[in-house]
Amino acid sequence: MPRYFIGLTPSQPFLRRREARVKASRQDVVPFRQPCHATVPGVTAPFSWHLTRRLFPKVARHVADLEGALEAANEARRDLEAERERLLEEAGRLAAILDATPDFIALSRLDGTIVYLNQGGRRLLGLGDEDLSRVKQSTLCPQWVYERTEQEWLPRALKEGYASGKGAFRSRDGREIPASFVMTVHRDEAGEPAYVSTLARDMTGQVSRDRALREKEELLRRATEASRLIVWQMELASGQVKCSSNAEAVWGLAEGPLEAFIARVHPEDRDVVRVQARAMKLGQPELSLEYRVIHPSGAMRWLHSTGVAVADEEGGKPARVVGVSADVTHRRVADEALRDSERRLQSAEAERTALAARNARLEASLRDSERARQELVGALARELRDPLYPLLNAVQLLGLPGQEGRLPALREMMQRQLERIAQTLDGLPARHGGARRQEAPSPPDARPAASAQRILVVDDNQDAARSLAMLLKALGADAQVAHDGPQALDMVPSYRPSAVLLDIGMPGMDGYEVARRIRERETGSAPVLVALTGRGQEEEGRRAEQAGFDHHFVKPADLPALQSLLASLPAQRPGE
Repeated sequence: MPRYFIGLTPSQPFLRRREARVKASRQDVVPFRQPCHATVPGVTAPFSWHLTRRLFPKVARHVADLEGALEAANEARRDLEAERERLLEEAGRLAAILDATPDFIALSRLDGTIVYLNQGGRRLLGLGDEDLSRVKQSTLCPQWVYERTEQEWLPRALKEGYASGKGAFRSRDGREIPASFVMTVHRDEAGEPAYVSTLARDMTGQVSRDRALREKEELLRRATEASRLIVWQMELASGQVKCSSNAEAVWGLAEGPLEAFIARVHPEDRDVVRVQARAMKLGQPELSLEYRVIHPSGAMRWLHSTGVAVADEEGGKPARVVGVSADVTHRRVADEALRDSERRLQSAEAERTALAARNARLEASLRDSERARQELVGALARELRDPLYPLLNAVQLLGLPGQEGRLPALREMMQRQLERIAQTLDGLPARHGGARRQEAPSPPDARPAASAQRILVVDDNQDAARSLAMLLKALGADAQVAHDGPQALDMVPSYRPSAVLLDIGMPGMDGYEVARRIRERETGSAPVLVALTGRGQEEEGRRAEQAGFDHHFVKPADLPALQSLLASLPAQRPGE
């Protein structure tokens, strides 16, 4: 069986004999065409590679595969070169298109450096072939445009992908060129903003046309006002009516639905106007009618209106009616009968307006009288409540045994409060809510037995405070008085009362605030806080609870309530 081998065939003479021995098997060997050289120690000899015929098909297949891959690679390279040529050609066409457009097209980096500017942009700004590689786009626009770009347009484009608006450029000769633009942000493969492209259009012609149009419209408006003609149009599909501005003087409006205008037409003429409007919608080519219009102020005018149907396109269905209305009141009032009718109508309208005005004045007068009565009742209640409290306290105090020694003080206090009531009823007291005369707190009596509770009474009504303190002392308590919030807050730490009776309606710092501050300053045993109110309303009770009060008494506090309060307080030892 022949051997399968890859061998060398030397060409030196001393090896020719060996070559002869393998000639018999040469028919099974296929040499490569390319000679090679091999180096062995001391000898460098050319040689050829040979493959046995049985091994060659396998190698040949691999070679064919390699040749196919190489051919495919060459084909791909040719396709890439063709695609590159196509892209270059397309890029050239695109560049030609960009340079041919008269609009401004630029590409810049985020720092404003210009990467590309087409020929239209260069012509617009008068730049010619100037190198723009170091020019920033901010130098090509006025300062106000640059500021809006940095503060508004560029942040919006970075957020939403694009921004549009109206700005301006500055040419080399210093002219400001108005322009509308669209700014687009382009991102790299990582999604980060890389470039900003700007497409802008010169609006100089448009601005001039807009200015000319406004001037024409102003001229038409003045001519219309001078001629007293109202120009109008009505959309047949929607019934929307739009008039020139001088319609306000006649109709009281210049734009709105048809029914809003018909509502201003005289009631006797409304049906005629509706019929004509319906006929135009059904295809009537023109209209002409006269009717009366009543302005919201009551003035009536006669109008003569003419109009024609107009289509959006030639041969199309009419889409709107365009016309003018002339004020013909001066002609219609020439008829004496109509003038008499108009005079009667105006007289009736004036009488109705006057009657409405008189009724309004009467209603206002009644409201003022009721308000004054309520204020008077409220003022009397407020003014009488303060002197009545000490009187009621004195009555309760006189009902207790052993109070004979207090009779002079009680008599003096009652006399003072009765005089105050008389002054209030005669209308002589000072304005309610004014400043009150403050007196120093009454000196405390000698400290009672060790079991007596210390009670602090706080009320800006001095007689009310003193009479309540007397009543508490008669019940066995040690009572002192304060006449405002700051004085009470100063006395609490040193006097250390078991309970504090607070009038919540004091001027300045009210009882609610005093209670909150006492609760905030608590360091040891807290005093019981009792709110004294004049009306006993549920809302006052809620506010008192929120401010930290433990009880809520309606002034004047009756004797059983005070006795119950004192009985609920723990006894205080001397020094506490």
